[in-house]
Amino acid sequence: MISTPPSRLRKFCAVCATTLVALLGMLALTLGTPAAALAAPSSEVNTGPVHGRIHGQSFYPVANKNWSFTVTVTNAAGKALSGTVEIEFTAPKLGFKNPVGYDGKNPKAATHAFTHGRWQETLTFPTQAAGEPLMVQAVVRTKSGSITLDWPIVVKA
Repeated sequence: MISTPPSRLRKFCAVCATTLVALLGMLALTLGTPAAALAAPSSEVNTGPVHGRIHGQSFYPVANKNWSFTVTVTNAAGKALSGTVEIEFTAPKLGFKNPVGYDGKNPKAATHAFTHGRWQETLTFPTQAAGEPLMVQAVVRTKSGSITLDWPIVVKA
């Protein structure tokens, strides 16, 4: 009988769990089910040379109120990395991506440099965003590689 070492099994289970969370989040957006009911409270990548996590204040930001989120990035050994993060908002039901910067107008402003493995932002969503399922997407680029992290949201009026 062939047995799998426990460390490999844990790593495999972590990959399966991350994949399942991503699929449940996409399913939630497709079915219009509140994302928090199906998805875990963060989106993570724990494989390859770059590991990362995006964590939002909630899945339901309120229009015209501050909402913050954080992106953390390390290498496989857990050492904080530096690089850039590009923030995009996608509307899976509508099939579009929109780079959003600090002023909401300049697409080049959507790419931000970060150091020490951490980047944090506070946003305010307009009333017009209320009710539409959106995905906050962070595309992280470092010297070690790139990853994409997703956080599903539905803005409340």
